[in-house]
Amino acid sequence: MEARDKISDIIEAYALRIRALGYPIVSKALEVWKSRIMSEDVDFTEKDVLFDEYLHLLADVELSKIPREDKNKLLQTLWKCGSEIEDVLVREGFIKPPYLFIGKKPRRLRHIVSPWLLLGLFLSFLLIGMSFSVISNFSNHETIEVNETIEVNPMICEHEVYWRYNFQRAIYCVFQGNTLKEVSKIAQSLKGKNELQTCHNILSLTAQFPYDPTREFRNDVFIQTPMETLQMRSGICSDFALLTVALLLDNNISPVYLLHVEFKRDIPGGGHAVAAVNINGTYYVLDQYPPPKPLYEFLSNFDG
Repeated sequence: MEARDKISDIIEAYALRIRALGYPIVSKALEVWKSRIMSEDVDFTEKDVLFDEYLHLLADVELSKIPREDKNKLLQTLWKCGSEIEDVLVREGFIKPPYLFIGKKPRRLRHIVSPWLLLGLFLSFLLIGMSFSVISNFSNHETIEVNETIEVNPMICEHEVYWRYNFQRAIYCVFQGNTLKEVSKIAQSLKGKNELQTCHNILSLTAQFPYDPTREFRNDVFIQTPMETLQMRSGICSDFALLTVALLLDNNISPVYLLHVEFKRDIPGGGHAVAAVNINGTYYVLDQYPPPKPLYEFLSNFDG
């Protein structure tokens, strides 16, 4: 049986499972995906072509108003479907490990945030257009406390595609494992005489990296790890923000903030991610280029 037929059978089986869960629309979307895969125009060596529609299907389910318990069942079923398809592609020689798109071995993650890693890490969603007082005191944010137990979806960090396209999930998954160790040598070379000077040095580094023109205006941009950004010497705002946070944390600068600015006005790009710190009572935003800007100065760029 050819790879195309094997993949078709896998998708058909999972479409039936999802229909049995009571979601025929999702099942139908899988069947549409199958019909396109069966087309001779699809080149399995172009992995993005094969999985592009699959990614959009996952995103649609994630953003849907399906009850949480059912949504988790659907997502896990879809992940298993993708994993089996990837196994076929590996066995048939279309893709080679370790560069797997989905991966396997799902496990439940229950992580205690350690003080040395994510001390005071905040994820703040700032809506430009709100009053300045609301923005400046971080009243609209999600806080991850030191020693807080975080419940994580079993498949988030094991399946890269599930966090590579979502900034919130990437924040957690990127800082699993050896992220700080990987960037430590470079981080320590940027240490200044004080925290503000270290921040300036970090921005002097990221300022050397241009925006990646192939990813800048895409809606489905994937997120790089800090080490990948250093190796590629290019990225987008989310990549630079995560790299900046890693370099700050390795220099024992905390608390660290990640700000995701969502524009309410008609501003091209839709949003922007930056890192921030509090030094001697003043919030500074680290937005790729030096110098570190006080928060009020950063926000004034969007005022009007």
